[in-house]
Amino acid sequence: MIHLNNIIPTPEVILSIFPTNDAFKEWAEDLIIYDLQYWLERFEEEERYEQCAVLRDVIKEFNESAEIVRLCNGFLE
Repeated sequence: MIHLNNIIPTPEVILSIFPTNDAFKEWAEDLIIYDLQYWLERFEEEERYEQCAVLRDVIKEFNESAEIVRLCNGFLE
């Protein structure tokens, strides 16, 4: 999570830091699933649907990666 010295991050603040879709996606890819879900809700509230789509894609990729790890761990046991 970004800490901005007593500034509560909002979708507007996040977009000012990561103004392009590529930069926004790179930021999102560094988040944990809890934070991804939190930010998806915040961006939905602000009706920032383009960013919501990016967050949903990252969540999907996260879940697919977690499933692969789970399957590999089961295979190795």
